[in-house]
Amino acid sequence: MVPSRTNGSSFREEELAVTTGWTHAGKDGATMPGKGKLIVRDYTELELESIRQGVERLTLSLGKALECLGSRTVDAFLNGVAYWRNIPENVWKFTIGGYQVMKKWLNYREKDLLDRPLKTDEVRFVQSMVRRLMVL
Repeated sequence: MVPSRTNGSSFREEELAVTTGWTHAGKDGATMPGKGKLIVRDYTELELESIRQGVERLTLSLGKALECLGSRTVDAFLNGVAYWRNIPENVWKFTIGGYQVMKKWLNYREKDLLDRPLKTDEVRFVQSMVRRLMVL
């Protein structure tokens, strides 16, 4: 999973505001989950090669790895510019207590609630979270 920018260049911290509708205000100030912006897609050849190289060290096949990770990948957008690219589909769908872990994290980071953009450390935290969920 890689923090990315739609045009491929490096992003600035002020561009990390979550504004794609991962949450909205509900009745009496309740926070309600939203749809956000998500693209589910096939892995690129480069992404598949990276998985292949990683699992060879674990003596797993690519097929077995994709069984665990999911056969597709997800790009989750923070806004119109910044997004997390290549989150394995099963990692994105992973739930605890009936809640999707990653989506729930994003629900409480919408700029209207947080009143600021994400910090670079928070973006890195999500990368770390994805890596941890990949091994579950």
